[in-house]
Amino acid sequence: MSVPALRQPKKSRKTTPLKKSIPCRKPEEEYVILTLKGDKKLVVTSDGYHGIIKMEGMYLCVLCGTELDLDDKCKAEHKNLQSHLKTFALFPHLEGFVENLIRQLNKNSCYCTICNVMVSTNFLMRHVEGEAHKQELERAVTRSTVYKPK
Repeated sequence: MSVPALRQPKKSRKTTPLKKSIPCRKPEEEYVILTLKGDKKLVVTSDGYHGIIKMEGMYLCVLCGTELDLDDKCKAEHKNLQSHLKTFALFPHLEGFVENLIRQLNKNSCYCTICNVMVSTNFLMRHVEGEAHKQELERAVTRSTVYKPK
């Protein structure tokens, strides 16, 4: 006695139209054009330039040490605060890492504007020489050739 391997599905006479799925768009990022010595240009994210990283359910300004709600308006307001701009001026990019846009935050940590990450000073050279940083740096250079400010 043979048993069919698979049962045929029942066919329904009613057809329900599929809902169109609307693709979610990533909000457009804001960019900043930086001109380095020798007229080399890099285009980095505004968040990266201002030292704002996204963490678990919040934004953190690594320069000010301020935690921000995960709200774009709040983040934009923080970037324009006089206190942020004054603190921002205290952390220039290190001369030895100008093209890599590294800021020294304190004795133990640095901030990479290109990658928008904090890096231990012990691992700074490994980060700068790493493949991920090199790719982000290449993107920043490429963006400088095609990016047009609004």
